[in-house]
Amino acid sequence: MKKTLALLLTLALSMAALTGCGSKTDAPAADSTDSTTGTETPAALSGSVSTNGSTSMEKVIGILSEQFMADNSGVSVTYDPTGSGAGIEAASNGSADIGLSSRALKDEEIAGGLMAEEMAGGVPLDAIPVNAQEPKPERYDGGPCPWCGADDWTTKEQEYEQILLPVETALGNHIDGAAPGLDENGNPVMKPTMVPFYKPDLYPIVLQKSVSVYGKLLGNSDVDVIADQQNTINRIEQKIIDRLVKAGTRITLPDNAKLRTDPEDGERWYIGSPADKALIGVYDFKGDLQYELLYLANVYEEARQILGITDSFQGRQDSTATSGKAKEFSAAQAAGRLESKRVMKDAAYAELFEMMFKYALAYSDEPRSVTYKDSRGETVYEEFNRYDFLEQDADGGWHWNDQFLFSCDTSAPLASNREAMWQETRQNLQTGAFGDPGQTETLILFWSKMEELHYPGAASTKKYLEEKLSREQQMQAQQMQMQLQMQQMQAVQQAEQQARQDALNEVNTRTRV
Repeated sequence: MKKTLALLLTLALSMAALTGCGSKTDAPAADSTDSTTGTETPAALSGSVSTNGSTSMEKVIGILSEQFMADNSGVSVTYDPTGSGAGIEAASNGSADIGLSSRALKDEEIAGGLMAEEMAGGVPLDAIPVNAQEPKPERYDGGPCPWCGADDWTTKEQEYEQILLPVETALGNHIDGAAPGLDENGNPVMKPTMVPFYKPDLYPIVLQKSVSVYGKLLGNSDVDVIADQQNTINRIEQKIIDRLVKAGTRITLPDNAKLRTDPEDGERWYIGSPADKALIGVYDFKGDLQYELLYLANVYEEARQILGITDSFQGRQDSTATSGKAKEFSAAQAAGRLESKRVMKDAAYAELFEMMFKYALAYSDEPRSVTYKDSRGETVYEEFNRYDFLEQDADGGWHWNDQFLFSCDTSAPLASNREAMWQETRQNLQTGAFGDPGQTETLILFWSKMEELHYPGAASTKKYLEEKLSREQQMQAQQMQMQLQMQQMQAVQQAEQQARQDALNEVNTRTRV
């Protein structure tokens, strides 16, 4: 694995060394002795430091430079992300104080006087994403890497995802980003949060089986079961076609027959004598298909019996079911076969949903918008963020929670019959299942259900009822306000009347005295 190296020294130490040496100092250093305490204090740093090099280091150097300049207001740090090779060259010829490279120094570069200092032993900074705005070559034709200049390639499977910046999901799941730490040499580094990559445990293939059979990947197919009958039917049909093609009318003529045809339409024959006409014979050949059609019907019935298909299953009148019990059994047999097909289809869709979820956990790097209908039939907008399924155990380790069960709604066949659902919803309204049918709230709930069932015009009707309910509520509020004001006025009038009555009573009492 390549290590990102900072040439000369680590960034912070290099800045201190270069700015403190006075090579680019703009003002003299302050007195290093505190006059009040008599203790020596470090001299204030000032000057400028120019850095140059790897584009993958731009964000990291920007953060470190910003913090260093905040701690040392007299220092100015600049960084020019021109590439690893350019950074080495700039450090070598002195046009930059520090050169940064995402590859190791070559022997001839070390021999030229350059020194390398590993900047982050705990984190391979080559994993930091390159600026998306950086122009990239359209194609790679071999040789050194056009991004970092490295020519020593190593392949290694990454087991962990590095989270450098904190992640906060819409559901409140928080994942810390990089935190200060020490590498194996005791140097301070920023160590990111290490999260294991999620690896789906299934292939992106979903098989919809007709009948599940142990030991068979594809299960049992109806086509394979009646393969012999189907081949027999194909041969009989081909024989019937050949016989029909060969059937028709044939005409026989003598060798010396003299016939003339009409030059306009060619359908009229002119015969020279009645004797020649007597020599013309007409024979009709008809294909007798009685036995072939009978055998074809027998083979078709044999295939139906093998598959268990009845007339009830095909929607035809079942003449074999004469009694009520026989009809009930025939209907149950047809319903069972349909239910078997439905169960296998639902199982295939459940596997498809599980595959979609697990592959979204593995490869959905950005949150995805999702929409659904709530109980009121209104569209709700949310997002799918794979980090919502990332959990941390008691030991601080991270793992993905994919322990979910996937299934299909068993009421889907009924929902597919919209007219039946509409009728059932109307019956529920009439029977009071939604509440009093005369109330506006009940009608809004009814039309919300109808909108979910895609009833034409349900949305506009529901909107009209919601506006009507809003007006009714406003009128009720106004009426209540008016009633409250009238009650207050009545209370004031009663109080005034009571006060006048009390005053009159007091006057009468004094008069008697």
